[in-house]
Amino acid sequence: MESLWSIKKALEYGVIQLKKSGIPRPILESEILLGFVLGKSRIALQCDFEKTMDYFWLESFKRLIQRRSLYEPIEYLIEKVSFYGEELYVSYGALIPRPETEILVQKAMDLIQEKSCAKIAEIGVGSGAISVMLSHLLRNSQLEFH
Repeated sequence: MESLWSIKKALEYGVIQLKKSGIPRPILESEILLGFVLGKSRIALQCDFEKTMDYFWLESFKRLIQRRSLYEPIEYLIEKVSFYGEELYVSYGALIPRPETEILVQKAMDLIQEKSCAKIAEIGVGSGAISVMLSHLLRNSQLEFH
């Protein structure tokens, strides 16, 4: 077993591996993945640069870096996606809502309010993020979602 690594050394390893694979934001993504593994914010990682990591957590981080290096979406790795200012759970195989989908949510909300809709049906649901977000944003209305 290799010697214990500091958080700083682990982050540097992640950045190097992600750069080799051409991942566009290697520093950010290395921080996101290590923060996910350790249950810490990116700022907390910076404050704890010199702390050493348990072998189990280091190996978990390395596995995530390897998967990300193979272009697996980071949202699947950390099991969440930021959508319309909220964090939604997303699992492997579910469609990851795209930023453009937020425009669709806003347009749908405008139409719902303009037409005084009472029932909404989302056909061809991918992840269900559109209905979930509309339900959250319009939670004080009497809308029914199908």
